[in-house]
Amino acid sequence: MSLLVLLCVAVAACSVARDDDGAEFSSGDATREGGEAAFVVVVDVSAARLGNKIDVDVERVARPAARAAFSKLPALDNPVQIEVTVDRERPTGYGVSGFTDPESGNVSVWLHDRPRLALSHVLERLLPATIIHEAHHAARVRVGPGYGTTLGEAIVTEGLAEQFVTEVLEKPPVPSTRDALDEAQRAEVWRRAQPNLWSAAYDHEFWFFGTGDVPRWAGYSIGFHIVGHYRDAHAGVAPSHLVGVAARDVLAAYDP
Repeated sequence: MSLLVLLCVAVAACSVARDDDGAEFSSGDATREGGEAAFVVVVDVSAARLGNKIDVDVERVARPAARAAFSKLPALDNPVQIEVTVDRERPTGYGVSGFTDPESGNVSVWLHDRPRLALSHVLERLLPATIIHEAHHAARVRVGPGYGTTLGEAIVTEGLAEQFVTEVLEKPPVPSTRDALDEAQRAEVWRRAQPNLWSAAYDHEFWFFGTGDVPRWAGYSIGFHIVGHYRDAHAGVAPSHLVGVAARDVLAAYDP
């Protein structure tokens, strides 16, 4: 078993948390009812060593991001475990990727030790955004309808998480999956997706990771804009308040 650096976080209320890179989080009380921690951050020794190469404390980056995210989300019965590790076999895209277990709601975040972008940008900007994104998934799994099993549900769930990043971070990092498509591409992807929205046999990698003739990150990008349209139609409701929204309601309101 690999050595783990384990930190259980119980935090009090605060107004703004700032990371070492100057990014600001709009945050509040990230404790659950009863004062127990809403999350547990587990930084694998491989991730800690990666950060040490450029004098970045990965735990000190991950913890404020998780705190800021869970301060805005519904209270959970049990803490969400967030494990950060290095895994160069995982397709990380920009150098970091995340996964939320659709059963437990626990989160895994994978870093690549040789990212295409500057390691400092990956650790200080993209890692917090990934944790915030996955935190919304965790809440949707724990207290909402779940991640979903159909293409339409996946598009909405990912769109909610991407919108949530913009709620928590005053300056969301770039590049971003939400900006992967231009207006014409979004229209084309939406046209192709509509007949398949309620199929549980959809190919997730095809729609989200560009393994076919749909652009990479297409599902994330169109989801971000679909959820944005829904928010605009509902007085700008915050993504943190949409953890339980049904995908069918969001998609039914979409009129590109």
